[in-house]
Amino acid sequence: GRLSFFLKGKLKGKFLVKAKYDTSDKRSALFTNLNPNDYYPIYGDNSTRDYQAQDTAQKLFVLVEMDRSYAQWGSFKTGFTDTELATYNRTLSGLKVNFDTVSTTAYGDPKRGFKVFYADSDHRADHNELYATGGSLFYTRNRNIVEGSEKIRVEIRDKIQNMTVASYDLQEGTDYEIVYGEGRILLSRPLSSVAAADTMTSTDILDGSPVYLIVDYEYDPNSSDPSITNQGVRAYTWMGDHVRIGATGIQEGRPGSDYDMVGVDAMMKFGRNTKLTAEYSRTINQQMGTSVSYDGGISYADLSSLRGENTKPQEGAYLIRGSSEPVKGLEASGYVQGVEPTFSNSYMRDQEGLKKYGLATRYKLTDDLAARYRFDHSEVIGQLMPLDGQGIEAPYEDLGTHTAQIVYDDGQY
Repeated sequence: GRLSFFLKGKLKGKFLVKAKYDTSDKRSALFTNLNPNDYYPIYGDNSTRDYQAQDTAQKLFVLVEMDRSYAQWGSFKTGFTDTELATYNRTLSGLKVNFDTVSTTAYGDPKRGFKVFYADSDHRADHNELYATGGSLFYTRNRNIVEGSEKIRVEIRDKIQNMTVASYDLQEGTDYEIVYGEGRILLSRPLSSVAAADTMTSTDILDGSPVYLIVDYEYDPNSSDPSITNQGVRAYTWMGDHVRIGATGIQEGRPGSDYDMVGVDAMMKFGRNTKLTAEYSRTINQQMGTSVSYDGGISYADLSSLRGENTKPQEGAYLIRGSSEPVKGLEASGYVQGVEPTFSNSYMRDQEGLKKYGLATRYKLTDDLAARYRFDHSEVIGQLMPLDGQGIEAPYEDLGTHTAQIVYDDGQY
């Protein structure tokens, strides 16, 4: 026999409910992507086809929405991306609750909110960084990718400090096509190896900031490993209109070696042009596998954690960023960052074991003429020194750079 139903409606005039159950549903996809080779009828009227209720790896899907908040049983992206250190962006199937107040600050941000999720997963997560080759074909390290689990973005990194300066997400069907069983990604257009940089001097053959294709996904390990319990909470509140504080907690219940992350953060806004953020986070064990490829995915190198003589099982990272326009025509920004060995959030592996700080200013002399100055400093963290004694290779132990420019831009090029 078979039992199935689908319903959609409002409760008490404010709760929008969507639910589906089907005992014969044997799909394992987390999200359903439309196949361009399949037939999708068009009825010629105002009717639409809704596939959201299929976004679940279980037989049951439930979504209850109210204002900006919702509770869901089904497939979801954890979406813990409000901060840079305490990030956790997995694709799972289970329970997720997201609450944001309707009331907002003077800047339009919800005054308080929280996210909670819980899921059991038989899949494993992987993080691949592929240096842009100038082509459009790339391969992931693992095959048997779970359908709908991929999150692909282009990341541009500063050529001096190798820190991310810009990124944008790619959309399946519009920006790329993917063959899940083969781990093959075909972009709709070639991806250049470099992007325009704000400095004119360079010692590289190609002048510009390096570009990477970042792929996060879930895959089927084809093993009998037990399922892993994933749970997390993220909460924040605004203290008035200018100060926000938040906290994040993540736990993966792995056999014998749980992954744990805790983090706190604060943000201050003063007017439209001044912003200051501060974060601190600690982790135990590695969040997910991380690897890098420089040939489009033909070969990969694992980015394993660094470890010194005094490295502890639990290590942390801190980050402070600020930007302001104190007077008309003057822009200033600065940062301080430190990432201790073994800290793991899958996004900071290339910054591990380094302390960095710097500042940048730009003064607009006329509409077409501006003066710029930038200072950056980077050094290997103390517990990894001396490098030769730890068996670690690095291009430098201590590096400082000064950059000064006069820039003329009339907008014609």
